Amino acid sequence: MNICACGNPADSKGSRCDRCAALQTLGLEADATAEQIKDAYRLLVKVWHPDRFQNDRKLKDETENKLKAINAAYVLLTSPAASKVKRAQPRYASASEARAKAAGETTPAEPVRPAGAAPGPRSKLRFGLKYLAALGVVSRLCIFAVLIGVSALVLNLIDSQLASDPATASVYLNLRSGMIRQLDASRRKIWDGIGERFNSLIPHSSAAQPAPPPISAPEPPQQKQRSRQPARPAPATHALLPFITVGLTRDEVLATAGVPTSASEDKLVYQGSELYLKDDKVVGWRIDPAGSPLRVKLWPDAPVDPDLDSFTVGSTKNEVLVVQGTPTTFSENTFGYGRSEVYFQHNRVASWKEDPTSIRLRAVRR
Repeated sequence: MNICACGNPADSKGSRCDRCAALQTLGLEADATAEQIKDAYRLLVKVWHPDRFQNDRKLKDETENKLKAINAAYVLLTSPAASKVKRAQPRYASASEARAKAAGETTPAEPVRPAGAAPGPRSKLRFGLKYLAALGVVSRLCIFAVLIGVSALVLNLIDSQLASDPATASVYLNLRSGMIRQLDASRRKIWDGIGERFNSLIPHSSAAQPAPPPISAPEPPQQKQRSRQPARPAPATHALLPFITVGLTRDEVLATAGVPTSASEDKLVYQGSELYLKDDKVVGWRIDPAGSPLRVKLWPDAPVDPDLDSFTVGSTKNEVLVVQGTPTTFSENTFGYGRSEVYFQHNRVASWKEDPTSIRLRAVRR
């Protein structure tokens, strides 16, 4: 097996490991920092962007292949698994081993168990029972975790489909809000019953005497000590998200959607669908409903009447989201639903354009 210069196993095609090969693609050394990797990636994206070679088809194809390799190398170097790759450390002999070797002596080997001193049947049986018990607990925990994950994915998929489909969005949102209200009312009723039961157990004095002021429980000393310590920022992680929405960073999009077809400083392209970036964060998109691999979602950022079934001039963006769902084309002042568009001014509907052959807008004129 080939060994890379960094000490890690090399791939079958060459003498470098995946990380060193990715660093070579970006033109970096083995000790490159995360900031150097990001700067090199941005520079190479600008240099090898296919739009610079529109008039030469051959050069454009070459730059697209080069850009795919650059994107793949960047994803590999910024993935959580890449941070775990470490350079193999050589083993150095201890001082006693060095002196014994210099004197021509051999170091004593570890004691070997005699052939006749095999473990007894009781110890073997005990070990086997412990192994089976541990294996049973681990397998049950794994099955339980898999079932929870599958259930969560199915529920998220059903919620996204029903909430984004204009035909079922209004009915589903009304049903969901009603269920949430019922659950909240039940929760409040249970807590009120617990509070009344707790108050009935406390002896009360006569009505003539004023009720004593409530006594707050003293804060535990350990909690006070912790409150004085400054909060440590949590490490940045790139979890896989069910939807792409406004505010996600470039790294979060790459971790969720994978390597794009093409990329630039302000745009990521996935099979005809485009995500627009500003300061490395998502600010808009244009999604191809026919074959897009991207799943985008917008939620209202303020309470909205879930019973709305239409919008008009002056309606807010949140009201349009409740009525129409997530737009396939989104920018600061435009919501697009297929080839139909809604235009905003100061975050309120100013006008709209409806294409009869595309998604119907639930808009009414005053």
